[in-house]
Amino acid sequence: MVGSQEELAARADVSQSLISQIERGVQLPTGVSMDRFARLLEALHWTPEQFAEATGLEVPFVAPSRSGPPVPPVVPRRETPVVIPPELQQVIDDYGDTYPELRDPTIQKIIAAPRNFGGPENGPQTAQEWLEYFLLTRRYLR
Repeated sequence: MVGSQEELAARADVSQSLISQIERGVQLPTGVSMDRFARLLEALHWTPEQFAEATGLEVPFVAPSRSGPPVPPVVPRRETPVVIPPELQQVIDDYGDTYPELRDPTIQKIIAAPRNFGGPENGPQTAQEWLEYFLLTRRYLR
């Protein structure tokens, strides 16, 4: 037994007006924030599938669980080999003492990304262009 709209609203920490609007079909679940809808499902002790079955309404997302382990990513993490272009390597060798972050492998991956993921024609081409690119993006890399 679900109880009254007021009881459900109190358990879900949503307004009674929202519950009334959903019941009357004035407010569809697609227009409710994911957090509010998740609280509503939790208060009803329903899964999104049970909600869809009971109401006949489409649920466009799966409500996050408030308990249990985190959901693993859909795509497994994989290491992508990063090739440091010779021109970038020259900048690292020449300016690594002045800018120590150039020697950080993670920073190198980030800087080399245009060339590694876009192909050899993308990104800076000369050592001077690599230095300028690094200096322009440096403040975002910290």
